[in-house]
Amino acid sequence: MAILQKIRDGGSTSIATGLMGLGITLLGVILAYIWRSNGKLQMQMMPSLEHMEQGQIGIAQIVKEVSQIVKETTQMVLEHGKILERIESRKSSN
Repeated sequence: MAILQKIRDGGSTSIATGLMGLGITLLGVILAYIWRSNGKLQMQMMPSLEHMEQGQIGIAQIVKEVSQIVKETTQMVLEHGKILERIESRKSSN
């Protein structure tokens, strides 16, 4: 009976405040759980990210080497073109 009397006497605001506090507490617990889970997920992802970084470094090195090979091959083709031009000019002059 005392609870009903308190509600009639304006205790509804204290009940609403209590429910709001309970809701905020529940929200805080949920957000803390999400924060903690996110931290664990990031820690689990770190080795994978480091492995991916090493792979990208390897790929960059391969691209650099292929670029150098293409550069050397292009230079050789140009030199062969010059040699062929000389041979053709000698043939045409004879």
